[in-house]
Amino acid sequence: MQNNENNSSNFFDIVICGLGPVGLLACNTLGLRGYRVLGVDRFETAFNFPRAIHIDEEIVRIVQSVGLLDELMPRLKPSDGLEIVDKNFNVLFSAKTISESGFASSHFLFLQPELESILRKGCERFPNVTLMFGKDITDFRQEKERIIVFSKHEQIAKASYFIASDGAKSFTRNKLGIAINDLGFDTSNTR
Repeated sequence: MQNNENNSSNFFDIVICGLGPVGLLACNTLGLRGYRVLGVDRFETAFNFPRAIHIDEEIVRIVQSVGLLDELMPRLKPSDGLEIVDKNFNVLFSAKTISESGFASSHFLFLQPELESILRKGCERFPNVTLMFGKDITDFRQEKERIIVFSKHEQIAKASYFIASDGAKSFTRNKLGIAINDLGFDTSNTR
């Protein structure tokens, strides 16, 4: 018999903080598997600037696993690889196609706002997935076997698990004291 708290409208199996591509893909993956998911993002609309532009065939297969490949494939541009250069055209990063993947390429270029739109729409297939936009998670705390999530001074939800996918300036990572691994890339030389 389930605890009555688990049946309440603000109890979820999993709360996901941050609804960029990673958070939205997690919502689709968990929603497909029947989990009751709440995804929360502080922005009302998708960020209209592509912060990510490249995916490989492994990510394409993950999108395929949640049933959204037909929507995504026409928007991908096959690529032999990717090279990121600085203002003097020195190669900072290089990824080249190594093997056949079963797709047109092993590397693809994409527009992040288009990917996010596909993933948001994909979440609509699942009555067990709720997306909340324009709500900033400002705190969370562990109580026994659940996480309580807050926005400003209100409680948003309770959950069994909490996933942090809120990006490079992660509130959750900072609260938990998890360091970021800085690879030393200096952006001051690239503008």
